[in-house]
Amino acid sequence: MKITPSQIREKKFKISLRGYNRKEVSEFLYSLADLCENLLKTNKDISQELDKLRKVVEGYREKEKKLEELLLSAQKSAQLINKSSQEKAELIVKEAEIKAKKIISEEEKKLERIREEIFRLSKQKKLFLIKVRSLIKAHSELLDFYEEEPSENSSLLSSKSLPSPSFQKEKISFEE
Repeated sequence: MKITPSQIREKKFKISLRGYNRKEVSEFLYSLADLCENLLKTNKDISQELDKLRKVVEGYREKEKKLEELLLSAQKSAQLINKSSQEKAELIVKEAEIKAKKIISEEEKKLERIREEIFRLSKQKKLFLIKVRSLIKAHSELLDFYEEEPSENSSLLSSKSLPSPSFQKEKISFEE
């Protein structure tokens, strides 16, 4: 049963012989009605405030849900970016390895050509030294021949018939 403050104020009791003091009962009922009215007003205000807070909480729940969705989306994006970065890094490393192998291969070919050139030049050097030694030896023998004493030369001249010097031309070649 719901009793309103106005019902409390308007309530009339029957009078009996030894009943309560009317003035005290009326004052009590009016104070009780005021108290009830204040309680109802406070209850209504609290209910309205509760409704507002429920709406605010609901708004926060919606924002929380959106934030969770954004967080999941950001995590997925971060994972995709991380995976993509790793794939790019692996690709760069593979490309670098391929380039390094190519450079090493080219440098090994250059090194082999240089070694072959060194070997060829070494052979040429040996051949040149042999030619120079033989040339020096030939000139040394020629010098020795011209430095011999005249008696030896004259005996050679008398024993051999040499054509006259005006007709004799001697060619000296430095080629082998």
